[in-house]
Amino acid sequence: MKKIVIFSIQISILLFLVNCSKKKVCSNLPTQDYYGEFITSEGTMLLDPHIEITEVSGSYAVINGSNISRNKCSVTGTIQNMSLLYQGGPVIIQGEIDKKKGQYIIEGSFNTSQGPQAYPISGNFTIKSH
Repeated sequence: MKKIVIFSIQISILLFLVNCSKKKVCSNLPTQDYYGEFITSEGTMLLDPHIEITEVSGSYAVINGSNISRNKCSVTGTIQNMSLLYQGGPVIIQGEIDKKKGQYIIEGSFNTSQGPQAYPISGNFTIKSH
């Protein structure tokens, strides 16, 4: 019985430390240049070699000049200017902030209407720090 209690305490401490670490990562998203990879649902890769995060607060991040809402590690909003698209935007994103192998990453889904006929484009994206 004593071993079960000790094991439960160790698991609780581990989960607490992992949660604190995740919160620290999300609150420390650096302002810098990032690299974007957007993969459409048809499998087409759209690359944006220059995405700029210029401001980060507890409730928003400024990506390419657009305010994107932030709630802890979640990001949601519309990026008005994206060079990878035919008409430059807007792109609606919903994703999560993370840090892997020392690199800050925002991953999630996107959608937009682009082109002369404004056909919908959607898929998944990854924005990585340099």
